[in-house]
Amino acid sequence: MAEEETGQQYACWKCEKTFWAASELGSCSHCGAPASALSLVAPTDGELRVLLVDDALIARKKIGGILKSLGCQVVEAGDGEQGMALAAGNDPDLIVLDIHMPKVDGLQMLKALRGMERFASTPVVMLTGEADAQIVAQALQLKISDYIRKDDPIESLKARLRKQIDKLKAK
Repeated sequence: MAEEETGQQYACWKCEKTFWAASELGSCSHCGAPASALSLVAPTDGELRVLLVDDALIARKKIGGILKSLGCQVVEAGDGEQGMALAAGNDPDLIVLDIHMPKVDGLQMLKALRGMERFASTPVVMLTGEADAQIVAQALQLKISDYIRKDDPIESLKARLRKQIDKLKAK
């Protein structure tokens, strides 16, 4: 692999160029388009692509680390608006979605995704720091795959996420 071909390969919707970057990008290295215009190039070797949407950086690092340890390629978004853009550009196999976020919250994003044919059956795991019965009921009506708490022990989070990944790999 050439020196410039290390890290992750990205594609920009705006300038239609592909390029490699050693770390997560905030913008296109060619035209400067924002990160929401970038998509990761398709995963290799049966790797599943997971979209992780959470406004809390610590939660993204924790859940993202677990997903990576399970062999997934993780695409991260800090809010529902960016999450919608990244979902459209990355065709995730699984979406892990926080409930409470600025701009577009998790339930609004989930409703929008379920309204699109391409995401109607994409597995979605809702992630939250609290368990409000009314919110859980709304999420269940929108056919979520699981509902997990951010403060669950790491092994519990890992086991529940592994269950979703195993279901996808069995297809």
